[in-house]
Amino acid sequence: MAEEKPENNISRKGSGLSGLILFSLISFAIGFAGIYFLTQNWKKKDLEIDKERIRLGYLEGKTYVNPWLGWEISFPPQMSVLDHKEISNWQRLPQISGFENENPEFTKLFLALGEAFSVICLARLDAIEQQPYWQSHERIVANAQEKFRQSIINNSNFECFVKVTETTIDHLPFKLMEVIFVQNEEEQKRQAIYSAIINDFMLHITVVYYNPAGGSLMIDAINESRFFK
Repeated sequence: MAEEKPENNISRKGSGLSGLILFSLISFAIGFAGIYFLTQNWKKKDLEIDKERIRLGYLEGKTYVNPWLGWEISFPPQMSVLDHKEISNWQRLPQISGFENENPEFTKLFLALGEAFSVICLARLDAIEQQPYWQSHERIVANAQEKFRQSIINNSNFECFVKVTETTIDHLPFKLMEVIFVQNEEEQKRQAIYSAIINDFMLHITVVYYNPAGGSLMIDAINESRFFK
């Protein structure tokens, strides 16, 4: 009968502690990596939000601020204001003469509304289409306003009287189109369209008003707004 060999049980002192330390280190590394990637993802999202706020602007109470345009405008207290995101989510937007057509190259910045739509103010950025290199900014803006004029006249049931002038807001030159809508020799409403080129985009600010007093307050707010670039 073969002699049984005793089992070679060797006690490995500290092996349990070493395994625990190794497990802890691996867990820490995995946890750290997870936190790092989550943090980077949050930072990326925060950066996208910051870029959107810079480009599209944001509201601080009744003041709209757009760092990319370098523009700041404070609204009359009786006006309700929607920012870009609220405009996108709102289904009952009023139609504004000359601004009816939807286009992905149009970016609405804000919409300010007086009581019962008695005053409507819309600010919009338009991408500049490819233009001949010799065409000046003034001519590009004039062509854009001529399209507004034609659209307003062609789609209006009223007789339209149009006047175009040059003006400035803060130090920035704008072309201003003013339209009076008349029916049976009685004034029905007015519209003002301010247009200028900033950062290779056209900024259009239009005000439509049935209430002369409310319209004057909104126009004063536009004329007193600030371009800090």
